[in-house]
Amino acid sequence: AAEEGALLWHLNTSQLPCESSVAVDGQGSVYYADAAIVHKLSSTGEPLWHAAIENNPNDWSVSPSLLPDSSAVVVPGLVEAAAFSTRTGDARWRTAVPKGKSYTGSPRFS
Repeated sequence: AAEEGALLWHLNTSQLPCESSVAVDGQGSVYYADAAIVHKLSSTGEPLWHAAIENNPNDWSVSPSLLPDSSAVVVPGLVEAAAFSTRTGDARWRTAVPKGKSYTGSPRFS
């Protein structure tokens, strides 16, 4: 069990670079991103949805963050920053990142 430090589940990610921190919502759903896709997994590790992000797949992945009300997950990037509905995975907004800039850290919301 988790209280004892036992492994509950494990996921092999895609072949794309994946050095993402995860975001976890109040239901235990897990959000992570590789170099081209943001993923939502259930608390048991089952895939729930995935959505493409405009990024440089030959570069690094990015770390998603949840809005305070957990209604959207925001993903920064090298080409665009985007927000996705946590319920459906549909894009809520996308904005281009200016050339010569990159937003690859984790955004913070309060």
